[in-house]
Amino acid sequence: MAVQALCQQFSVQKASDNEQIQCLSQQLSQQKAASENRIKHLFEQLSLQKAADKEQIERLSQQLSQQKAASENRIKHLFEQLSLQRVSDREQIEHLSQQLSQQMAANENQSKRHQEQITYLWQQIGELQQDHHAAQEVSKALLLSRLPEFVTAVSRSSPTVRRVVLPLHNFLSVLFLESMASHRQHLHSGRFCDPPKVEITRICESINPNIQEQYLHARKLLVQRRPDGCTPLRGITAFKCAVECGHVNLNEYLLFHGCPMGAVQSILENGLDPQRGGEAAGSMFGKGAYFAETASKSDLYTTCSECRSYRECKHPRAERCILVVRVLLGKTKIVTTEDCTSLNRAPEGYDTVTAQKTSNGGRLDHTEFVVYKEQMTLAQILGAWASSVLRVQEPPEHSALNAEGRVIAGMSAACGLMEVLFAFFICQLAAVEAYLIFTVWSLCEDMKVSMKGQLPQLLVHKQSREPVGDPASALFGGQNRGLGYGAF
Repeated sequence: MAVQALCQQFSVQKASDNEQIQCLSQQLSQQKAASENRIKHLFEQLSLQKAADKEQIERLSQQLSQQKAASENRIKHLFEQLSLQRVSDREQIEHLSQQLSQQMAANENQSKRHQEQITYLWQQIGELQQDHHAAQEVSKALLLSRLPEFVTAVSRSSPTVRRVVLPLHNFLSVLFLESMASHRQHLHSGRFCDPPKVEITRICESINPNIQEQYLHARKLLVQRRPDGCTPLRGITAFKCAVECGHVNLNEYLLFHGCPMGAVQSILENGLDPQRGGEAAGSMFGKGAYFAETASKSDLYTTCSECRSYRECKHPRAERCILVVRVLLGKTKIVTTEDCTSLNRAPEGYDTVTAQKTSNGGRLDHTEFVVYKEQMTLAQILGAWASSVLRVQEPPEHSALNAEGRVIAGMSAACGLMEVLFAFFICQLAAVEAYLIFTVWSLCEDMKVSMKGQLPQLLVHKQSREPVGDPASALFGGQNRGLGYGAF
């Protein structure tokens, strides 16, 4: 029974399960049909979307093609414009390059013309400077070479001294300055000092008609002995007096002579006495009047007004005097190392002796000249100066010595003017070339006219002939103290 009951329950359960299965199967079929319908609907929607996308893609593709074609056309148009612009730019560049080349050529030509003008102006300036220097040299030669003139009986009767004025004062100052040389510290020293330093206090001209007439007579006699003139000396730095037209060369020089202050008045009155040569400084070349081409050499043998010997002078800063002497060297004997201490007149066939310096094979540091006849010398200039540094008080005999550098006051006013004009020209050149050319040309023309007008006056310049008293008062001022010892 139980089995039968179970079978019935199983059958009922089976029928229920079959019904449930059928119900589920129907639901599944319905669900499947609904899914298929949904899938079909989605597929249809997808197909429609695909068709729409395809249409959109085709439309976008067409737009892209059109845009690409437009871009290509635009690029082609831009390229054509760029090519045209490039051609235009190239033509413009070539045109500008031609203009630049022409402008550069024009500028180069203009610069070349300006440079030629500047070169010409500098040549003009150089020529003017040379002309000015030549005029100065001519004026210097005439003024230094001339001899005083005597216009009154009084002026011919006694020696007088007068102040030297411009431009002769400047020429003499430069003559002193250029003749300052370096000297040994002492006799056997191998060391040389700087050139001496002095301050010129005044320069005067001595006029002694009697001595001058004796000098002129001696010059005439020398011309008679040397009708063809004398061989010019070489290596002499002293000023050589100009040879007058129609005359022969007699080797006439302006040389320096140093002596104690107390001997100056005797020299001015009576001239140099060669027979007393060597009394104070020795006679290496015999008894004669000794001269030097360097003022500093002669200055070694000067003294102040209070001392008699240069070896014992105790006032190194005191004022002292040096003589500029016109000397007829004539035919001079060149001496190097030979012994000449016994000479009391010029060697046979000669008029004077020239002792060479060591650089020319001689024994001296500075060239010396010895004259044995008093008529062949004429003291013309007295230069007074004061040392700005201490002097060495024991100069060696016939050798150079320390006289520590000295400065000579005064320079040529004309030279200073040319230096100012030269600096002015340089400033103008650095500023504006066109203005410089006009300005410098005008100045050059003005200077030519000015020099043409002034040169004849310079060449015929005459100094005042009025005596100013005795040498002492003229040289140092104050009252007339005569020519006695101590006046200088």
